[in-house]
Amino acid sequence: MVSLFEHIRKIVLLGSLLFSLTIGAGCQGSFAMVQSNDSCAIMKRYSENKILLDEGNLLIEKKEYLQAIELFDRGIASIGQSYSIEGVEDDTEMKFGLSNIEKSKGSFEISANLKSSVLSARLQEFLNGRKCKS
Repeated sequence: MVSLFEHIRKIVLLGSLLFSLTIGAGCQGSFAMVQSNDSCAIMKRYSENKILLDEGNLLIEKKEYLQAIELFDRGIASIGQSYSIEGVEDDTEMKFGLSNIEKSKGSFEISANLKSSVLSARLQEFLNGRKCKS
């Protein structure tokens, strides 16, 4: 029997995929990008990391903080510095550092929530930096 958590997880993953496809379709495959002209690769990268964010947030709800932290760290590493936009102030480095301090102190819930915030903000900036050509 499939648990309620598994149903919710599938709905969240499907929502992430549909959101990503909608963004790509709205731009008709044409993005103004910093490092790449391949819109499919950009959307794939975004979608993969959005799924990590959503799964991590579900793990937080289940109080599985260390597993959530692991997913958020994977997403943060995958995005790297490609999210940054010149001229936009970024406070995520400070939050990321604080989350690592909290983790080292054993405050896993705080660390997981901070890392979720970091990944969420970086994904948003990642999208904001790739606007459709007119």
